[in-house]
Amino acid sequence: MNRALANWKWMFMYQNASLSLMPAVSSDHYPLILDVIPVHRVEKHFKFEAYWADHKDCFNVVKRGWCKEEQNGDEWDKISKKINNCKEELKKWSKITFKRADREIQRMKKELKRLQDLDFTEENQRMIQLLKENIATLWKQEEKF
Repeated sequence: MNRALANWKWMFMYQNASLSLMPAVSSDHYPLILDVIPVHRVEKHFKFEAYWADHKDCFNVVKRGWCKEEQNGDEWDKISKKINNCKEELKKWSKITFKRADREIQRMKKELKRLQDLDFTEENQRMIQLLKENIATLWKQEEKF
């Protein structure tokens, strides 16, 4: 049996908190997730993601950005523009090619929980195993992220 305990003071401090029962993925335990829902947002800066380099198209995306013709400015200005071109190409490509791993994992976990709550059938077990493998792949992607 899963339980959580909170007093009134804690509940007042974390009014937006939610508690969720997650599906069992790599064990037979169903984890509880406490989300206190942070309110502030952090500005994102461009960072090259390590998992991009594992993709077969990454080299060509960088090459496409680098090879865009830059006519104006001195050599340093041209190099700076080429780097920015690569950054923009990578951002566009990433948005199309990679879905947000955290959202995909949450979606797959919901589906996994739904399947685990259904009757035991061979087809359900096959789908459960496939979802677990896909979640594990996305976890590896998140680790690199």
